[in-house]
Amino acid sequence: MTNAEDPATTASPTDNGISKELENLKKSFTQLRSDLTSLVGNALGAGKSGVHVVKDQANAVVDGAKSKLHDLKDKGAESAEAIEQKIADNPLISVLLAFGIGFLLARMFTRK
Repeated sequence: MTNAEDPATTASPTDNGISKELENLKKSFTQLRSDLTSLVGNALGAGKSGVHVVKDQANAVVDGAKSKLHDLKDKGAESAEAIEQKIADNPLISVLLAFGIGFLLARMFTRK
């Protein structure tokens, strides 16, 4: 028996086709693994950057709210000072006005 006839050493065309297909499958799975690894890495990176964007936007909103609250506090303080000045300028009218408002509120909320 020669090497050409030995079934262990000779490969049929079908065996060559199958081994080529197996090699193609191995290459495809390797590429798929690489693509999935890259995709997961990109998704995690996008998630982290998205968190930073949302955090920055939230900080901007909080800073805006603090600024508006500070402005309202300043306006309230200015209004209180203006009222104090009017009371100081006209103390008798202020006392009579306060008495009148108190009297009206007492009449409205007393039970009969």
